[in-house]
Parts: sequence; C-alpha cells; structure tokens
Amino acid sequence: MVYTGFICGGFTAVGGDSNFENIDARWQPVVKSAEARAAGHRLYVSEFYDFCYHRGKDRNTGLRRYSMDANADIEITVPSNGHKLPLHIGELEVSHAPFSVVLFSVRFDIDTDNIDDLIEVVNKFRYVSLYVNDRSLDEFFSIAITPIMKVYASCGAYREHGFNIEDPASCKYLVENTNKFRLFQIASVDNDLWVNGDTDHILFELGSMSRIGVVNPNDLFSPSKDYFQRTMEAGRIDIFNNWKGLALYDTFTMLGHEVSKEIREYWIECNFKMLYMSQMFVKIYLTRLNKNFRMYLGDNYLKLNRNVANKLQNRYDEFDCKCWFDTVAYSKLPCEIHAIMGSSMEIAIEKERLYDKIMRQNLKREKLSDQRMNKLLFFMTMLAMSSAIWDACCLVEGMYELTMHESQVFIRIVTYVVLFVIFIVMFLSNRRSND
Repeated sequence: MVYTGFICGGFTAVGGDSNFENIDARWQPVVKSAEARAAGHRLYVSEFYDFCYHRGKDRNTGLRRYSMDANADIEITVPSNGHKLPLHIGELEVSHAPFSVVLFSVRFDIDTDNIDDLIEVVNKFRYVSLYVNDRSLDEFFSIAITPIMKVYASCGAYREHGFNIEDPASCKYLVENTNKFRLFQIASVDNDLWVNGDTDHILFELGSMSRIGVVNPNDLFSPSKDYFQRTMEAGRIDIFNNWKGLALYDTFTMLGHEVSKEIREYWIECNFKMLYMSQMFVKIYLTRLNKNFRMYLGDNYLKLNRNVANKLQNRYDEFDCKCWFDTVAYSKLPCEIHAIMGSSMEIAIEKERLYDKIMRQNLKREKLSDQRMNKLLFFMTMLAMSSAIWDACCLVEGMYELTMHESQVFIRIVTYVVLFVIFIVMFLSNRRSND
C-alpha cells in the first residue's frame, strides 16, 4: 500500500500573527502564479479559490499560507511488535486564517504491505501527546511538530500554563476542543487487493483507524452491521470505479486503485488543501464561537454586558458573509466532497446551535426591552391618571368652597387614598403580566 497522510489541526492566535522570518527561515509564503490562479478560477468559484490562497489586504478574507519542506526519512517503531516502519516526512504547512485561527498540517508518506503496522503508527501520530514516555517519537516530534509549536509560541502560547516546546505532551495546545489531530489520508492499493478484497471494509478500517479485519461478524470488537451500514451510507463517496472515499468526524480517507503520483498530488492540492482545510477552519471557528456564546449567554444573561454579546453576534455575521461559501466549484464532484466533509464534521449542527443561541439571546433582549418600555408606559400612565384625579378633586374642592364657603381637608385625604390604591393595583397587575 502506498500511503500519504496529513495530521492537521488548528488553534487560536492569542497574541496575533506570527513573524515567520524570526521563527525559522525555512518557512516560505505560498504564492500562486497568475497562471495557476487563472486555472483555479476556471474550476472553482473565484471567491472560494482566492479565500483558500489569500492575496488581499483584509486579514479576515482568506488563508495566508506558509510552507516548509522537512524532507526527512525516519523509522518509527511499531509498539505491538517492534517492527521498524520507514516513512518520509514531507511538507509542513501553516496558514493564518481569518478571526485569529491558525491551521497547520504535516505530510508523511509510507510504503508498506503491513496495513496494521501503518494504522498503529498513524494512530501514534494522532495521539502523540499521549506517548510522552515513548522515545521512538522523538525524531518525528523534533522534525514535524516542534516547528509548528514554535509558531504557536509566537502567537501567544506562553500565556497558557504548562506549555513547553520540548515536551510532546504540550501538543495538546495545538488542537482546540478535541483530543487528537485530524487526519486526511490517501491510500493506494494494487489491482489484486482492489479486485479481490473488500474495499468497503478496508475503507472503514482506515477511516476509523481500526485493525484490519475488524469488520468481521466473528470479531468481538467489530462494529455492528447496522452501525457499519449507517456510517458508510452517511460518509461514503463512491462515484468513480478507481477510487472511493469515507468522511468521518475527524478523518477523511481516499482509497484508490494504483493511484499515480500526478493524481495523488492533484487530490492533495484540491481535496485536502482547499476543500478539507476550508471546512476544518469553519469547524474550528464555529466551535470556538459556540463556546464563547455558552460562556457569555448562559444563566447569568441578565448580568451580562450586552456589548460583549453584540460583538459576538457581529463576528458571526462577518464570518457568515466572508468565510461561508454555499457553492465552491463549477462541477458537481468538488461540491459533493465539500458537502460531505462538512456533514461529517457536523458543521450544520454547529451553525444550528449557534443560530439557536443567537435567537434566544435576541428574544431575551427583546423581552428586556419590552419590560423597560412597559415600565416607562406604566410610569407615564400613572402620572397622567394622578394628574387627572388630582384635577378632578381640585374641581370638586373648588365647587365645595364656592358652595359652602369653607375648605374641606377630607377631600384631599380621599384623593391621596384613591391615588395610592390605584397605584398598588396597577403595579401588581403590571408585575403579573411581566412574569
């Protein structure tokens, strides 16, 4: 099996953008030529392509990419059997995305016939922070992870308690609201395995990072038939005869039949660097915004500084206008891949949750505004009624004086009592209606 994988993720740039020249001279900006950009515009919606390869002045309208070619060949020890699995670490990429999000990816290539060894090693990469005592990852960590952690440190990482560039456990700061890196992978199998093997089973096992053969009714740890079918129906892309894909929550897998180098690089450029990275950015930002809304718009809403809530809602409106694309390409396949990636990451659910919070916040604000207006109207009503009753009593008292030629204090006392009773009745009625 010829395999190319990308572990990737994103974090918040607490202290602003990085100065890559001061971090490592090997970081170089990714700049598309005019010819490449024109070709991209023929295939993809121009706004989406320019978002993925940003060149404008507004920092909130695209991904500004920097890459580094690690170009290192190393060996990783397989924990279960001690085998040495050779692999090549290729391109590292970091992107400054809108709204202080930083995306990153690490490419590695493996050529092996032992798929179980491959899955076990890739799992080690995804959970690298758990292997703090596994010295077999020291070289991988130094080559592939440390440069990204330096970028993280330059973005304000040292505000985080316990962060240490030299400690693999600090990798947890590179991913927000999750416990592992995301994984985009392309696996190419030979003709015998493609024709005679159960490619749906292999696709599921690679996507879920499970042992090969686990999709077996006789295996205690095999998925149920219903779960397997639901997972494949929801996330599988099966359009052409030479490849199929599976989108899960934190992995996207492409399984192909003797994929050429040119096709592989095309898939990486389009399906990963554009479609997957853009959806990963959306997922990271919406999750963060949902978290902030939960913090500010919880049970203590009445004590909230509403300027903060307005700021959060304005950010979402700006994000929706600048970073959300209903259509990304002029052909059906990229749009389907983009949509199923978003579905697997539950982006629609994140937007629904966020929309629900915004609507509930607006309803609360409207209710508070109505209550303030009702109080003002109540005060004006009481003032008008008091004035009318007082004028009527003064008229009665004046008529009494003209008739009886003397003042009557009793009438004034009755006026005060009537005004007080009316005020109490209206106050209680107004309070009951607000409740």
